[in-house]
Amino acid sequence: LRCDLRLLDSLIAQYLPNLSSHLRQRGIDLAPITMNWFLCLFVNTLPAEASHRVLDCLLHEGPKVLFRAALGILHMREAELLKADAVVDAYVILRAPLSSGPKEEGQSPDEGSGSDLFGSMYGLWLLGLSTDTLSKLREEHLAAIRAEDQAHDARREAYRVAQQDSAPQ
Repeated sequence: LRCDLRLLDSLIAQYLPNLSSHLRQRGIDLAPITMNWFLCLFVNTLPAEASHRVLDCLLHEGPKVLFRAALGILHMREAELLKADAVVDAYVILRAPLSSGPKEEGQSPDEGSGSDLFGSMYGLWLLGLSTDTLSKLREEHLAAIRAEDQAHDARREAYRVAQQDSAPQ
């Protein structure tokens, strides 16, 4: 999961650079939100029909669909997210990204719907997002995470040894 969250961050930087820059400048970490998306496979985020379609695509195409869905949602809500000043603002925007509430005046019947999501998920703007690309990025992030875990384990062991050495005998 840590690896996939980092992978999503790098994909946001690649495909949504303005949003990535804004989030970094404001110190907004989307991990608490996107973690839920990945763990629950969008079932508790999207309306039933859209979440079922995402699951169908996941079974047919594999895990890249989860990244396409996440990027698609962020792409659809980018203008709103660029106005967010804190993670709580992003949460409010993304807690129900395809609101099934009443349409506002001037809003097209499909605006904010699952059809918009799938248009965004499979739009030309994501051309090049392939399973091979994700695999390469995942390996890079996994290597970094392993190195961090080793460094953390070494610090923990050094602390444990220091505690044993300072304990009265």
